Amino acid sequence: MSITPSDLALFPKKIRSKIRLSIRMSRIMHFMYLALKNFPKVAESYENIDSLLNDLDFAKAVLARERRIKEEEVLTINFAYFYDIYKHLLEKNFSTAIDVLNTVWRISTCGYNEAMKIIYKIVGLDESASMLERFIISRHLQYSVAHLCYQANNVSLIFLELERGHTSDSLSKLSVYMGTLMQALPRLGVKMRLGLAARFSIKTQDADVVSQLQTKGFKHVLSTPFYYYPALLRLCRVSYRKMNARKSFDIELKEMLSELYLEADEAAELVSGEARANVFLTIPSISVNGGLCILASFKGRLTDPLIEKSRIVLDEDVKFKVYPSYNSLLSVNKHPGEYVFLVAMPITAPGHAVVLGNWRLDDMGDVRKNKRGAKALDYLFPKINELIRKNK
Repeated sequence: MSITPSDLALFPKKIRSKIRLSIRMSRIMHFMYLALKNFPKVAESYENIDSLLNDLDFAKAVLARERRIKEEEVLTINFAYFYDIYKHLLEKNFSTAIDVLNTVWRISTCGYNEAMKIIYKIVGLDESASMLERFIISRHLQYSVAHLCYQANNVSLIFLELERGHTSDSLSKLSVYMGTLMQALPRLGVKMRLGLAARFSIKTQDADVVSQLQTKGFKHVLSTPFYYYPALLRLCRVSYRKMNARKSFDIELKEMLSELYLEADEAAELVSGEARANVFLTIPSISVNGGLCILASFKGRLTDPLIEKSRIVLDEDVKFKVYPSYNSLLSVNKHPGEYVFLVAMPITAPGHAVVLGNWRLDDMGDVRKNKRGAKALDYLFPKINELIRKNK
């Protein structure tokens, strides 16, 4: 299995192999999603990704159902594709990466009680949450035992990246940040946020509409329940008719940047690889060929025009090598200067990042750090340096 070299042409050759590791991990997670989406009860029976990916007959059934093809066309499917990716990780001794994927699989098949505990942690609650708080959560995220996923509703969306389909009726890929639980403030008097990223598909003509509305200052809100797999960073295909456009995009954007905001010492941990490789903090970034990337925001100085590559300096000891995104739906200023940045850093290439957006300090105003609930799951994951290390 190979990752097309040209997809990573912006990045230095010496780190492309590291980024490919994040892409391979993301693609295995995509198969986990397809397995749970199409055959949840069968998929639940696999204890780990080794047993899941070694069953090529199951892979054939999953891919055939996903593509809705006839029995006689099954032979046209490369049903060993995901197994070959897994085999590559084994051969290269990326055992910690495999451990992380197994952790993601266990979380994705953990059952109702554990699934709700995870969501409570992510939104900043614990097991002592009141009945009213639990009710409010259920209005936004209800766990489906039959489908081994959540049904997400009344959650605000900011679209981050777009890969347009070739025709108006074809599917486009979008990456999205899921933020405010819309009924929490009016019912509880406090804001509650999900603060997780996801990928999903939508018809290209609808993708054009939502991106244009966002440019005009609208955020979107899921108005009908959709199947959602937070550990796998996937939201099932969404119809535009089942989203509402609402004013206040700027407020939602600032909430997101505050939630993702890193102080210089936290950014230094990312650059050095000492931060946790927490999958819940990542996005399968379209700008990096679907690779897992940690989302982060911070204040810094862009030293050179953001044409092919540049640097962001936070202080003397903290610097990111950065690259432009050709898929971002957010505002990007390529001129040198002081900005608030939103970046996507490949989880296996610390210190390198794609710029998804940046805003002048005077325009954005004061961005104050808010706690991101998903950080509470850091303990489940190794450090980035441990993830990218080959074990003998």
